[in-house]
Amino acid sequence: MHSFGDIIFNVLLRNINIKISFNEIIVTEWPEFRMPNFRVIEKLLKTKTIFDGRNIYEPEDMKELKFNYYSIGRKSIIISKD
Repeated sequence: MHSFGDIIFNVLLRNINIKISFNEIIVTEWPEFRMPNFRVIEKLLKTKTIFDGRNIYEPEDMKELKFNYYSIGRKSIIISKD
């Protein structure tokens, strides 16, 4: 179980990392990663690409949001090669 302070720190750290990142990589199933604000993430990433190592997002949702999306054992969604 994570304390509230741990969650805030990790979310802040995640936002800092996204600002300098080309892609987002998901390697945890923590609840705070399950429902991110994709509009904010879209503005922070250099390319709209998510690598989901835990399959926490639905490929069709990523397609609708126009994210390149790679997950484990499922078909990738590739909107743009940029």
